[in-house]
Amino acid sequence: MDSFLAGHAGAFSAWSGVPRGILYDNLKSAVFECQGNAIRFNLALLVFAAHHCYEPRPVAVARGNEKSRVERAIWFVRQNFFAVRKFVDLDDLNAQAALWCAGSAADRPCREEPTITVHEAFVRGQTSLLALPQNPYPCELQLAVQVNKTRRSMFAST
Repeated sequence: MDSFLAGHAGAFSAWSGVPRGILYDNLKSAVFECQGNAIRFNLALLVFAAHHCYEPRPVAVARGNEKSRVERAIWFVRQNFFAVRKFVDLDDLNAQAALWCAGSAADRPCREEPTITVHEAFVRGQTSLLALPQNPYPCELQLAVQVNKTRRSMFAST
């Protein structure tokens, strides 16, 4: 969960803002329970969303048309970035990804409005993002611990 939320925080930081709502499908990191159309989100995600003032929105189960933009973006990255990439380690991969995102990926025509680039569309949309919170959310792994009367006895609770 800490990596899931840290990924969100990293995206918000890169965008210099927070979207008003984010769609989530039935992934375990986001959805605690799903019965029919009723969805109960993971409490940690709800706390994170409240901290950033955005609305987590469920995508109906087996309704791929509701998230087609995301699926196309994943396909685009797989075909145009990963398919031709060699990297030494994670830092190298991340550096290459940052250059690719700022370069050829951003300079391609926007699918919804082909007369502008993806970068130009992002700049337009950036004005509707919410401001980042003043204090960053602690995304690091947090373990609850219990301490006995003696200082040396400390056990992580499960």
